Amino acid sequence: MKDRVKATLLTILVTAVAACDNGKAAGGGTPNSSASAPTKAATDVSASGAAQAPASASAALSGNAAPGAGWAGSYKSEPGTIYVPTEVANGKDWKAVKWRGDLSNAGLGDGPMTLAVDGTGRVSGSLEGPLGPALINGQLAEGKLTATITRKNPSDGGFVGTLVGSVEGDKVTGTLKLSQRAASVIRSATFSAAKK
Repeated sequence: MKDRVKATLLTILVTAVAACDNGKAAGGGTPNSSASAPTKAATDVSASGAAQAPASASAALSGNAAPGAGWAGSYKSEPGTIYVPTEVANGKDWKAVKWRGDLSNAGLGDGPMTLAVDGTGRVSGSLEGPLGPALINGQLAEGKLTATITRKNPSDGGFVGTLVGSVEGDKVTGTLKLSQRAASVIRSATFSAAKK
């Protein structure tokens, strides 16, 4: 078996070296013109493929959204919940464990938001209102949007979290999951935005 594998590898190596030598002329070591010159058809195909690659990659990334698309809309925020699985590592039972956050009106209510996507599918935007001011940064691929939400002023201790959404036609809809820095107040929100 080992001898057969060695023989196969040796055959592959010899074939590769021979193919390299065939591309060179006998005396001067310059490439053989018939081996190295691309045909007109191959040149046309590679040029058209190169021209089409960025457009098709952009379309695949952004899904239903055209590069440069922008949306404006709003979100509605309410108190969030935390789910603790009944079975976790080490076999401990967490049925009696309850999370209780601070009683607070912070981050509740409606607020405006904007989103924009560039030609690579990169998404940026902002949240204002009770959850803001915050920045949105993420990616749009195959009509699905995922992003992180960070503070415009990182030292303000405000809400941070995630955004998940879907693009359908001229609209994007989804959910926000956020908490304050100490995780003592959590919020869940739904959002909807239409193309500007």
